[in-house]
Amino acid sequence: MQLLEKAGLKYLHHVYLEDPSSKFKRRSEIDFIVFHPRGLLILESKGGDRYERTTEEKKGKRLDVWTYFEGDRKLYSQSKSPFDQVTENLEDFRRILREKDTKFNKICFARGVV
Repeated sequence: MQLLEKAGLKYLHHVYLEDPSSKFKRRSEIDFIVFHPRGLLILESKGGDRYERTTEEKKGKRLDVWTYFEGDRKLYSQSKSPFDQVTENLEDFRRILREKDTKFNKICFARGVV
């Protein structure tokens, strides 16, 4: 966050999206929305100092598992990749903005994982 502030960029942290019409994902969270002169940057942040990606067999399907660590201590695991997470959040946010105002069709959206 200090880097963003030093660069003079404004940002929002922990932005919750609600989509009551969705059958599958009613709520999601964007970790950071960075306001840049060229557009909006959506960031997914992960804790820990490293991660491991493994696969598991469940009901005949291979599933990715992303596990995050701090030193030797396991913090948490999840099945969705952080890259898929930030992409879904960007697309949901962009859709919500564009439904509200067509001027958002002209804004550049970018994403990243930190």
